[in-house]
Amino acid sequence: MKRCTKCEEEKPFEEFRKSKRYKNGFYSRCKKCMQEYEKANENHEKRLESRKKYRENNREKIRQQDRENYMNDPEKYRAKARESQKKYFQTPKGREKYKIQSLILREKYPEKARARSLLSNAICEGKIVRPTQCSLCLRNDVAIEGHHPDYSKPLDVIWVCKSCHIMVHGRIKHHRDRLSEKTSKEDAIVKTSEETTRETSEE
Repeated sequence: MKRCTKCEEEKPFEEFRKSKRYKNGFYSRCKKCMQEYEKANENHEKRLESRKKYRENNREKIRQQDRENYMNDPEKYRAKARESQKKYFQTPKGREKYKIQSLILREKYPEKARARSLLSNAICEGKIVRPTQCSLCLRNDVAIEGHHPDYSKPLDVIWVCKSCHIMVHGRIKHHRDRLSEKTSKEDAIVKTSEETTRETSEE
């Protein structure tokens, strides 16, 4: 007699398939459980194939539905994306991939990498103060990023949130028109180190 690891019933060896992979020469699951497993896997493969074909034939419809779901609850999708990204880059594979991508981007877009680096250094040195409000959607409860209209002017930026930054680069007309009306002088607060020191001492 042998106990099936799936249904946990003791059955004669005739109820098990033979296999050289196991020491006793039989599968750990009985024939009935193996048939159910194979049937479930077959249905699963069929569902995956069907889902793949549906997505290929209805790409625009799915994208529109995704956009609507995102607009209905953007914070939910942002939190999910942040959590997924955080988990991935904590893995050795993720860290290695990030290093490789950074090197590739620096070689492919040296001007962009230089502008980002100079802006980051200016913020760390206190020459530029990062605002707490997006200049497009006016949200103040999210992280603010610097958008470079011209990478040859690394400190000439427009401060926007992540969502608006993506939309700006996506060339969405509404946000592009609003962005064209603004200048970095209105949005970026540029201060010298002396001014920053004086304000700190006054506080």
